[in-house]
This record gives sequence, structure tokens and C-alpha cells, in this order.
Amino acid sequence: MKSPIIELLQQLLYAPDPDAQHISNRIRLMERDIGVTTKVIILGLLGYALYFQPDVFAAFDHLSGSDSAELALATVRGAFLSYCVLNLIVIGMLLAMTWLPLTTLQWAVFIMNLMDAIFVSLLVNLTGGLESTFYWVFLCLIVRNSISVPQHRYQVAINLLVITCYIFSPVIGSTIENIVEQVNQPESVSQEVATAISTNEVVVADTNFATSLSNNIATATNPAVRINGTNVTRRHTVNLEGTELNFKDALLAAMFQLTDPRQWQSKLIRIVLLALLSLCCYGISVLWNYQLQQRAEEEEFASRQHQLRSTGRLAAEIAHRLKNPLAIINNAVFSLRRALPDAEEKVNQKIEMIKEEVDRSDQILTELMGYAKLADAKVERLNIRPAIEHAKNSVFPSGYEHDIRITTDIPEMPPPLLMQRLHLSEILVNLLTNAREALSGKGELKIQVEVNQGENIRVRLTDNGPGMSANKAEKIFDAFYSTSEKGTGLGLAIVRHNAEIYGGKVEVESELGKGTSFILTFPFKATAPQES
Repeated sequence: MKSPIIELLQQLLYAPDPDAQHISNRIRLMERDIGVTTKVIILGLLGYALYFQPDVFAAFDHLSGSDSAELALATVRGAFLSYCVLNLIVIGMLLAMTWLPLTTLQWAVFIMNLMDAIFVSLLVNLTGGLESTFYWVFLCLIVRNSISVPQHRYQVAINLLVITCYIFSPVIGSTIENIVEQVNQPESVSQEVATAISTNEVVVADTNFATSLSNNIATATNPAVRINGTNVTRRHTVNLEGTELNFKDALLAAMFQLTDPRQWQSKLIRIVLLALLSLCCYGISVLWNYQLQQRAEEEEFASRQHQLRSTGRLAAEIAHRLKNPLAIINNAVFSLRRALPDAEEKVNQKIEMIKEEVDRSDQILTELMGYAKLADAKVERLNIRPAIEHAKNSVFPSGYEHDIRITTDIPEMPPPLLMQRLHLSEILVNLLTNAREALSGKGELKIQVEVNQGENIRVRLTDNGPGMSANKAEKIFDAFYSTSEKGTGLGLAIVRHNAEIYGGKVEVESELGKGTSFILTFPFKATAPQES
């Protein structure tokens, strides 16, 4: 048995996502209406600082006049230009979002948010390492991601990537710098790294070493760089054209700079704060989406209830008005029989024909009256699985002798339907009754439920009966059209009408000698969002 905590976590992870219109509105608000203006201002300020006031960054000020400073500045400027180009592309997509597919727009926003986190991690590396003031920008990025990426799994993924970018900001900065260095110096440069055993330092010997962008990681000395560290010993020689040395050295430096317990505590608190903010934003987003779902369901309930009552009142009024003339005709037929007891056979046949048609019309009006009563019922959240079982037991009761093999293929937890219980039962019973009559007590009947997430829920009933011609299949849902002599011709017409009330449809696929399939489809917007 699952614990309440595990069930709660499952509900949070599988919470319903907002609909497409709501996602589009959130992207428009956060990324286009607010984000574009904010980014233009921030990029302008950063561009001015990088090209006209580079000394404002701690790393450049510390390395002023050295080759490493020029390399670092070139690295950041190159990254900034690439970042600006990417922003221009995404801004253009946001301005033209009305004409773009929502999926394309969502991926563009996701990638742009990730690039923002990587660029901010580079700025963190320039302005004091993990204790940089730019740390607070990561908090803003997490809040922004929670608004512009409302799908919960993608939101969790992007926020985890943002936290990862902050943790590995020294590695990102060092890696970008080494890539630029290799481009500027294509010739292979041999490097020997020795990590000495010591309780308080790690020594990296290098004949031509470019320091990391952060002055908290290394200081520019030649031929050696000393970094606070722990008891580690290793010695190897690699080529700068490879990526192994660049990544490992940067990661080693990022780890060994945190020797002071107070530094560990401070930076651990910052990381925990990022994680807690992500969790809080996720929880708020889930609750907000549940509230939107509840509001949409209430509006749907009210709308459908009003529509059903209006239709029911109309059906009741029509049936009531027609019942009176039929009663008069029926009385006239009875009187005619009594007045003509010795009438000819042909006359009696005509009188009997009138009586049968009056009874048939009365049965139709009775069904309409029953439909009017159904309209007064309440709309509910219904599970299709027990509804099918109930309808199957009604059409094929335990005492009914038949040689029909019935198989079902229904998901364990299909999305619930928002509709009246009697309407759904009437739809299923009519379709199953039609299949039973077509099979004449012998054959196979398959009931299959398919859930297309984000699109529809589909119920397919397939029999291997005699089938029907294309001409009959076209008329099968018309009112008063029946392929059976005893049928009223209203069963399938009511099925279609009831399905259309809830935004659904019913279709038939049939071929002579190969059986018939009835496909009942409800669009996903007409069903309640799936719950765990």
C-alpha cells in the first residue's frame, strides 16, 4: 500500500497541465510583454560595460594588463555577441508568435531560458565566483521559468538545469575560455599538470597556462599556479586540443576553492535556497492549474446543464402537443371498429394499419418524453470503464443465452467524462443492442477504449456480423431509419444527438460480410483533465 507522501508526490508530478490557450497567454505575458523590454535594457547595459567599462568586472580588474585578461575579455565578448544573436532570433519568434505553432514556441522559450542561465553563470564567474551578486539573478530566472514554462515536467527540468548552471559556473567559464584559446592558438601546446600532496595546496605546473576567468579559482603565474586544496596527488600530460584537461582542471579548481567551512555553508545555503524556491514555484503552479481546471469544469457543468434543460423542455413540449392528436386518432380507430363490425377484410386491414402507426408514433413520443426527463439530471464526472461494464450487463444479462464472445480492452484509469450518467448509459446500451441484434446470438464483439492525450477519448465497438452496404451506413444515424422491422429508427439517432451535446461524434465503419464498427469520440476538451 502506498504511503500518503508517495501518493502526494505522484499527484504533484502528474498534475494536469494547462490548456494550449493558457500556455500561450503565459508565454505572451512573461516572455513577450515583459521579457523583451527587460532583455533589451539588460543587454544594452551589459554591452556598454563589456565594451566601454570592462574594469567593473572583478576578474578583468584583477588581471588588468595581462594576456589572460585579454583572453578572458575576448571570451566574454564573443559569448555576449552569440547570446545577443540568439536573443534576437527568439524575440522575432515571440513577436510573430500568432503565426507559429505552439510547440515550436515552447521549445524556443525552453532553450532561451537555458541559454540565459548559462550566460548568467558566466557573469557569476566574472564577478566573484559562487558568491557573486549575480546569484540573485538565478532566483529571478526560476520565478520566470515557473511562469513561462507551465508544463510541470518541463518546468522541473529547466529549473534543475538553472541550479546546475549556478553550481558549475566556474566550470562553464573555464571551458568557454579554453575553447576560445584553442581557436586563437591552433597549434598544439603541451601541458604538464602535477598535483602535489599537501594539506593546504594543489600545485599546477604549466609552461603556458591560461587562468580561469574567476580570480577565486586561480592567479596568473608562470610557470605555476597555486590553488587551495586537499590531500590529492596526480600527474599527467595531455594536449590542450583535447577536452579532458580543460574540464577536469576547471572542476578541480572549482572544488578545491571551497576549503573554508564557512564558504561551504554559505554556498550550500545558496544552492538550497534555489532548490526551495523551485519547489515553491512548482507547488504554486500546480495549485493554480488545479484552480483553473476547477473553474473550467464549473463553467462546463453550467453550460451543459443549461443546454440540456433547454433541449429537454423543447422535446417535452413537442411530445405533449403530438400526444393529444394521436389520442384522438386512436379513439377514432376504436370507434370505427365498433361501428363497422362486419366490414370487409380490406377495410379491417386499413383500420389495423392505422392502429399500428398510431402505436408506433406513441412509442416515439414516449421516448422523447423520456429524453426530456433525462435533461433534468445532473452532469457528473464519470468513469467510462464501469459504465461499459454496466451497459454490457444490461444488454447481455446473466440469464440471456447467446454464443457471442465479448472482449474488452480498456485502460485502468481513463480520463473521466463530464456528462449525465443516463445519457452515457443510453449511448452505450443502444450501441451494444445494435451489435447484439446484428450478430443474431452468435459471433464476436470487441469493446476498445483509446485515450489520445491532448486530443480525445475514443470508444470502438466492433462486431463480425453481416455488415451493411455503404448506402445504409450513410443513413444509419437518420431519425426513423431502421434496418430492423421492429425498430423505431431512433436508437442510433439518439446516440448521435447525445454524443454531439458533449462535443463528441459517432461514426460507423462497415462492409458487407466483414462486420461493423461504431466509433464514439469525445474531444479531450470535453473531458475532465486526467488525475492520478
